[in-house]
Amino acid sequence: MLSKNYTLQELGKIDIAPMVEEFKILTHKDWDFNTERQKTPDSAQKNTKFIPIIYYGKNYYLDKFQETIYVAKSAIQGVLGDIDIGRAIFTELPAGMVIGSHKDSGIFLETHTRIHIPLISNNQVSFGVKEGNDWKSQYLEPGKFYALNNCKTFHAVHNKSNFNRYHLIIDVKKLENRAII
Repeated sequence: MLSKNYTLQELGKIDIAPMVEEFKILTHKDWDFNTERQKTPDSAQKNTKFIPIIYYGKNYYLDKFQETIYVAKSAIQGVLGDIDIGRAIFTELPAGMVIGSHKDSGIFLETHTRIHIPLISNNQVSFGVKEGNDWKSQYLEPGKFYALNNCKTFHAVHNKSNFNRYHLIIDVKKLENRAII
């Protein structure tokens, strides 16, 4: 269950081994295919790369990452209850790069809960959230998963390490919030 006014909340532990195993099939070509973020000059994510698995209702790499989605969905449902996945992407933040301070916006993001599942990271990667007037930074550990209130919370990431950071980001909607026709 999510706290009422959460900014970034650890939800629990997750077995990332099957996800990392599937993740290993990705090539440089896969990471360089979608340049949407890099071509948007004022984007906070301009330093990142992403690979869509499920993206706004389209299945891109879903056939290659079925176990990843199954494991992630099972863990998330264990905390939040029945959910639909609206979007699932792998993200890369290269060594030494930052994601600038920002809040996300848009109808889709405002109606979904953002889940971060760190796959490959280290303690020199700080994930910051603004709480009131103060910034709180923490290391998001692989093997755990987190909910980010991304539309109501300013957030930023700084990868101070010499290694790229990889997360699986999933936007979910609780089924109880959907109209049934």
